[in-house]
Amino acid sequence: MTARGRRLRLELQSDLQIPEFARVDRPTQYRCALDQARWADQVGFDAINLPEHHCAEDGYLPAPLILAAAVAAVTSAARIRTALIAPLYEPVRLAEEIAVVDHLSDGRLVPVLIPGYRQAEFESLGKVLEERFAAVGDVLAVLRSAVHGAPFQFRGRTVHVTPAPSARLPLLLGGGGTRTAERAATLADGFRPTTAAAWEAYRRARLAAGHEDPGGWLARGPAFLHVAEDPGDAWGRVGPHLLHYATQYDRWIRDELGVTSGGPGSTYVNGPTSIGELKASPAYRVVTPAQCVELVQSLPDGAVLSLHPQMGGIHPDDAWSSLRLFEERVLPSIEPMQGGPFRPN
Repeated sequence: MTARGRRLRLELQSDLQIPEFARVDRPTQYRCALDQARWADQVGFDAINLPEHHCAEDGYLPAPLILAAAVAAVTSAARIRTALIAPLYEPVRLAEEIAVVDHLSDGRLVPVLIPGYRQAEFESLGKVLEERFAAVGDVLAVLRSAVHGAPFQFRGRTVHVTPAPSARLPLLLGGGGTRTAERAATLADGFRPTTAAAWEAYRRARLAAGHEDPGGWLARGPAFLHVAEDPGDAWGRVGPHLLHYATQYDRWIRDELGVTSGGPGSTYVNGPTSIGELKASPAYRVVTPAQCVELVQSLPDGAVLSLHPQMGGIHPDDAWSSLRLFEERVLPSIEPMQGGPFRPN
């Protein structure tokens, strides 16, 4: 503990889903996401996380770099981390767009290249799922060459990315598979895993290749954290949105990979089927301000605490109510590590 409180890496996530039952329109939700990014930047959050998916009936964010550019315009300190399904992009065009956001954000963009896993996304964008790992390698190679600012050869043609991305642009791979973890250990500047097991696979591969130990998996709080004066009442409002989020991920992963998930951080074997199951999970927490302070105190210094205020289309009023309570009643017990040493995991 420091004089102010627990030293934590605070992160904010926006993926902008609106299921059919949600009570918010798209422009309002998008404006709210930008307002929340501005708020997070001002109170000391280290990163704003923007994931990517396609062909989702709820409108899950399909263009994280566009939103990243908007976030860059309303923030000045927080890192902007985009999870990009690299095989879905033309590599040179993607390098140009990354370069623009890199400069717009003054070097705060952290692109995380992921292979993807949903067949529907690849079919919709005219790509081949089985070629995804090679495609990630192509994007990484183009970005590596682009930072030098000179023309280079790619697929038998001369390519020149202008403006060039800055040399300080970190190039990360992300995902939950051992194959991606091992490729990240030799090809990328770091790895953004979805599980502790994937991070340990990356760590072993880094050590086996003779690199410096990247350290252990960072401890972290729940996948979803909502602060309310009356958690029971709050569950009635946010619960359906959390269930939508969790079951959608479970369905995608079950259908594509043949395994179950229950959403990030889930402990389920067969996936959640009710709000009651979510309430029993440590991954989804709706707590009073005092309970949130206790949760903060239970984390070690350097841990990650992530807020996902509009998860599953939660209404902006409920999202802001939680964030304001967090700022007024919980944040005084935290020393935010904004701008601290870069850790990809």
